[in-house]
Amino acid sequence: AERQRLTEESLDETFGLAVLAGDSIGHLRDESNLAACLDCVGRHLTADGVFLIDAPIPELRLLAADPATLFPWASYEGADGDRVEIGFACEYDASAQILTMKTIRSCADGSSEAIGDFRLRMWFPRELEAVIGHCGYEIVERFGNYRGGPIGPRTARQILVCRPAHCHSIVPGGLLERS
Repeated sequence: AERQRLTEESLDETFGLAVLAGDSIGHLRDESNLAACLDCVGRHLTADGVFLIDAPIPELRLLAADPATLFPWASYEGADGDRVEIGFACEYDASAQILTMKTIRSCADGSSEAIGDFRLRMWFPRELEAVIGHCGYEIVERFGNYRGGPIGPRTARQILVCRPAHCHSIVPGGLLERS
């Protein structure tokens, strides 16, 4: 299967809905990659189409964690019947807003091994909204969970329903002129 990037997809059709789900937005590690993704999606939306972005709200406890702290993630029964625990440790680069999560498997016999790591950009709510707006989208709805609840101080998700605002030009002072 050919692997496509979120910033480069080119299809010969348009859609009424595009979705960026889970923590996928974290793989867009800077504003230029997010802008390229928004541009790409915009080319594939119908005139009244919407783009749904589902992103985590960064957890300050993970960003501030000691890299030696292991957080539980999942567990399962191994082939020998013993419990296997999967955990992760976090290291946060505040200047780049990149959270590196190192995944570790721990077995009942006390052994453990690193099984991988991944790096995700942490997009804070107001920052994400500003970049989306700067890229010519308007946010139609904001939710803090999958049931349509509001974003608040204890919500873990930011779910944004966006649509292109059909901006024509940037006028002096940085304000967008809308059609």
